[in-house]
Amino acid sequence: LKVQFPATPLGGKLKRAAELISIREPLTMNRQIIFARVDGFDLHGVNDSNVSALDVHARLMLEVSEAMSAFNAAMKELNTHSSTLTYTASEFGRTLTNNGNGTDHGWGGNQILMGGAIKGGELFGNYPVLELNGDEDYNGDGRFIPSISTTQVGATIAKWFGVPQNRLSTVFPNLVNFPGREDLGFF
Repeated sequence: LKVQFPATPLGGKLKRAAELISIREPLTMNRQIIFARVDGFDLHGVNDSNVSALDVHARLMLEVSEAMSAFNAAMKELNTHSSTLTYTASEFGRTLTNNGNGTDHGWGGNQILMGGAIKGGELFGNYPVLELNGDEDYNGDGRFIPSISTTQVGATIAKWFGVPQNRLSTVFPNLVNFPGREDLGFF
């Protein structure tokens, strides 16, 4: 690959992913799912007086941005941009209130979908009004119920992978809780 990846943990993982994608034909890989994990976002324990949790978070987000940018460029170089999806996922969001050692785990969070098949520049779902005790605050500590479920995101991606509509509820049994909203339309 001509693309230079950043010398960071995620940069190295996405470089390896791009290398695997580059040899998909000799491996006779029709579809590949590659998982790259980045740690360090649970910032409860930042106790260094010289570094704030916001500084650490900013550094981590820069790492994600630079690595994803390089990966996106590599997919264009490999002519696989329109058939590659990059999707960030996290198991938790954060509340708006401080518990004395950071914020507590919440339910909602923003995720990124990247690739040539994605309708770029759009927000899918509703961004909450970040107001304590507001209409969207579940219990007064800034814990918001997401407007889109990971089940819906997964079902939309599964359709893109070729899972027929009539089999989606087998793969995603909770999809019945979102009638008429099984496909979020981001492809």
